[in-house]
Amino acid sequence: MPKATCPEFSVEFSDLFPTVRVVGTSIGARAAVETATSPQMSVWTDATDRRRVAAALTAITKDLGKVVERRPVSVAGLTGEFVDCQDKLKDWDTGKTVPWRRLRVMLEGLDGGGRLHATAMCAKADHPEVSAAFFQMLDSVTFLAAGAEAEAARDAGAAEADALLAFARERMEDAATAAAARTAAADEAGVTGPVADAETRFRDALKAGGFARLRTRLRPLAAPGLLLVETADHGEPALGRTRVGGGPDLPDEAPWPRDASGLHLNFLAQTDLAALPSPRPGALPDSGLLSFFSGVDLSEGLVLHAPAGAALTHRPLPDDAAATAETAARMIAWSSDEGRFTLTVPALDGLEGATDADGRISFSRGGAPVVALASEHEIGVRPRALRIEPTLALPLADDRYAAAGVANPFPLWSAVRDGMAVGDGPQHQMFGLLGSEAQGDASPAGVAASRARKAGWEDLAAAPDGWFVLLALRSGGGAGFEFWDHGSVVFMAHAADTARGDFSRTVMYVEST
Repeated sequence: MPKATCPEFSVEFSDLFPTVRVVGTSIGARAAVETATSPQMSVWTDATDRRRVAAALTAITKDLGKVVERRPVSVAGLTGEFVDCQDKLKDWDTGKTVPWRRLRVMLEGLDGGGRLHATAMCAKADHPEVSAAFFQMLDSVTFLAAGAEAEAARDAGAAEADALLAFARERMEDAATAAAARTAAADEAGVTGPVADAETRFRDALKAGGFARLRTRLRPLAAPGLLLVETADHGEPALGRTRVGGGPDLPDEAPWPRDASGLHLNFLAQTDLAALPSPRPGALPDSGLLSFFSGVDLSEGLVLHAPAGAALTHRPLPDDAAATAETAARMIAWSSDEGRFTLTVPALDGLEGATDADGRISFSRGGAPVVALASEHEIGVRPRALRIEPTLALPLADDRYAAAGVANPFPLWSAVRDGMAVGDGPQHQMFGLLGSEAQGDASPAGVAASRARKAGWEDLAAAPDGWFVLLALRSGGGAGFEFWDHGSVVFMAHAADTARGDFSRTVMYVEST
């Protein structure tokens, strides 16, 4: 059995996990052959969370899927809890969705303070074998350091991990800068230009994929939508124009929106409704500006509608927005009792925090108020104007394919997706289909209806057919967005609300591996 050692402890892995990596006081292992869905597990230590194990594990579990088992456990003299969750994972190699399991253990009682964590992930079919290997690994834990020595090992491990993360961020920034340079060069060369209409691109995509003979049968399955793709424009786009990244254009008296904790929501994009082509695939006002925002860890979304004729003012994105957000995050901590973040460090690195009578936090530097964004990650540092192109999309799974003579729809779906694309950048989207294979409750409309039910919007939850894609933003592109693991942020809206210009009950979620 492969044995792995870090400065604080050692573990043994099943022969199923021959690829082992050690970073500081964290050990990870993966099954061979390594693919997007290969089973994997890891074990690590860190400083003690202020919350009890049960509360901390509950907070983590909400992102792991449906809980199928939860129970107390004891490992190597430590006590804590185990949770087993079932979820789904998109296999980007095949385009299929795989039933997925996530195992998580959190234990406290380390000598010198701190906690031991362990996790395993695998396809549902591998669960019995991986679950047995997971607890076999936990039973093999042997601690090599205690007290001050353990704390020093943990601190050194955290420093090593931070250094690797900084290196990775630097590489990503270099890649983004190079990509932006290539985009700018392509723009200067006049690569972007007029594209064929949606029907022509659909016909050509079917022909390229070898499905031209089925066009009459397949066209009724195609759903109309709009692609929003980056243009050749440079610099800050005109006030009120459809774009992604930068800072928002808001009505003169409207402040940059903040969450319940006082943090400024991250601005993602805005859409000039008057610029949308007619006829439109969904029910929206004829004019006005929609602005899209996200909160901490993409846990909440907000859509604002500025009516036509409203005087707008551009709120620029501060040059130090990411650094300020990162510092602010180190000054606050989540309070379960208050249901919001509270200020724990009044001042840090020149940033001062204060709490108002309503419990919301504000930040300043040298006495001047500053924008402290909810996340240092979802920041579009390079605003890019968007052009709008009609599109058509086929569902990835549909019972009607069999009647149309299509046994395996994935090559067809892939050919249409690629053939309908405009340019080489991310294909942001309004209306239409997202390409997810998920059906029922896991489909975009199903997710929206479920979130609506939890929010108490029973009238919208009871009418799932009314939900549509208001906006889907993809990672990458000139703005530099990276949503989780190169995923997408999806805003769903309901026609019953948007037909009268109400965007207060939109649902935002993330599609990502």
